[in-house]
Amino acid sequence: MDKHATLKTRRIREGSVPWINKDVRKELFERDYLKCKVIKTNEESVWNTSSTNLANIALRQAKKECSQNSKIQIPIQDTFGKQLMIF
Repeated sequence: MDKHATLKTRRIREGSVPWINKDVRKELFERDYLKCKVIKTNEESVWNTSSTNLANIALRQAKKECSQNSKIQIPIQDTFGKQLMIF
């Protein structure tokens, strides 16, 4: 190893989470797509909050179902950033 090279620390991300399925991924993609479109075109008529709400609801529901099926406690964050535990 070169004595002048610095060592860099990198964080390694874990694998995919079990509660994100095709439907949730589709909702998240649509939300992000509409947001980018609004930012690029500066037209707020394209953006509707229902896409954000649908994505959040789908994600929350998928986490809940996964938690109930696997009996693992998964922390869920509500809209205010607080962590909630599902029992």
